[in-house]
Amino acid sequence: MNHELILKYRIGALIFCLGWTTVLLINNERGLFFLMFLTNWNWLLNNVYFLVATLQSYSKNTKYNSLYTIVFSITLPISMIVFCVFWTLLTNVVFGPNKSTWRRIQPTISHTLNLLLPLLDVIFSDTPVHWPLTTYPVIFILFYGMTIMFCHTVFGSPWPYPFLDRLNNYSNSISWVPMLLFGVFLVVLVLTFWFIVQKMTLKVQVVREKRVEKANMKETVTIV
Repeated sequence: MNHELILKYRIGALIFCLGWTTVLLINNERGLFFLMFLTNWNWLLNNVYFLVATLQSYSKNTKYNSLYTIVFSITLPISMIVFCVFWTLLTNVVFGPNKSTWRRIQPTISHTLNLLLPLLDVIFSDTPVHWPLTTYPVIFILFYGMTIMFCHTVFGSPWPYPFLDRLNNYSNSISWVPMLLFGVFLVVLVLTFWFIVQKMTLKVQVVREKRVEKANMKETVTIV
């Protein structure tokens, strides 16, 4: 895609992420418990991702490349995890019968555009996806898990997700077991989604290369 169009997309996505994160903070009724949810970490990551991506596109300077690579490698798999976990395990809890229209719209946007925005950016910008980059999202997941377990153990904060309470009951109230199982589950998801994204981006690149080859062949025939 044209460099200017990518820059415009990234600026628009950054503005939306900043605005939506502000909406989430304004409507926050949980205080610091807000940070117990991976979705909110995900939107903070999206803000950082599109800020770095915009700076990279605008400056055309390689000094942002390494930072962009790290942020990108964390943001996309975390976005996929949040999307899949929400739509497979949490919809019954969030979309209850007594929920207002806003309480239905907010989680829908938060758990749809969180993935769509960075995924489209990766596809449009031809960002390369390599297996060594999985180290960064795994470290992030481990940090998130330790933070949640620390808050639960030390401050008595409730688990952010209902299925963690169920795991806690099955594990005879051993506080670290639910988070350990959840962490292993998230790491497996990171590796799975990274494999899917890698295959998807490779296919997109192949399609684009074929289009370029056809265009070049047409130009050659026209010249002859």
